[in-house]
Amino acid sequence: MLRGSIRELSGEEIRFKPGKDKWSIHQIIIHITDSELVSTHRLKKVMSEPEPLLTSPDQDALVNSLNYDQLDREQYLLLFKMLLSSMLPILHNLKAEQLERVGVYADALRFTFKELLELRVEPYTRTYRSN
Repeated sequence: MLRGSIRELSGEEIRFKPGKDKWSIHQIIIHITDSELVSTHRLKKVMSEPEPLLTSPDQDALVNSLNYDQLDREQYLLLFKMLLSSMLPILHNLKAEQLERVGVYADALRFTFKELLELRVEPYTRTYRSN
């Protein structure tokens, strides 16, 4: 879906920034992959540790300090696909009690594995349903 959404765009369109502090489509794709990487890590922590501390990276710091403009979009699209695929066996073998395992953020917000998974999957299903 992600690759298909940019298939007909030119390189110029993919790298266009609509404003000074706005991201290009290229940067958004890199960000989506980085977000999936963080999410995969969170889910695995919740599955393997008792009430682990969960963190959230500063997305603007990532885009600026990692020079998203210079990163290879094709590598990130492949990484995104691999991250999703790597979670499938884990998700297929989940037991009901594992869905209730909890992770905790620094502000004391608590999320079950199921809630974290739903938060991660919802943007994709919303996009898919609207197409």
